[in-house]
Amino acid sequence: MSASSIEELDIIPRAVLEEFKCPVCVEYMMPPIPVCQNGHNICNTCRQKVNQCPNCTQMFLESRCWLLENVIQKNKYRCQYYNEGCDFVSTAHFIKSHEAECRDLPFNCPFSVVVTKKFLLERSHKWYVGPHFVQAHSSCCNPRNDIRPHSGLC
Repeated sequence: MSASSIEELDIIPRAVLEEFKCPVCVEYMMPPIPVCQNGHNICNTCRQKVNQCPNCTQMFLESRCWLLENVIQKNKYRCQYYNEGCDFVSTAHFIKSHEAECRDLPFNCPFSVVVTKKFLLERSHKWYVGPHFVQAHSSCCNPRNDIRPHSGLC
């Protein structure tokens, strides 16, 4: 078996990855993963909000889905901001901490007075905040970083 064939075995098909998503919030489930009496899974965050399984209305067990947890921990995931340009890939253990600090994490301008559809479509990335302020808010920001009242939209 060639080296490229071995590497291909490490790739989990997209259809299988979809099974790792919580049926409620549609985020990837991370340990601990609760399981209902019929074997359905849900992420632990959503489990705290519901009393019955959203798939079959059965009660949740006190046990966890260890098999799924082990598979999830061994898999590699793309950063959720890959469409914004991030190429970070890591295991479940590191991906959430990366995403919290990702340089491609979109943000809404704190100077925006009214959030409009146009503004949401024009959201920027947190690493671009300085140039954005200079370009879009030069009337209320000056080189000494003094901030004056701003009533315009981004």
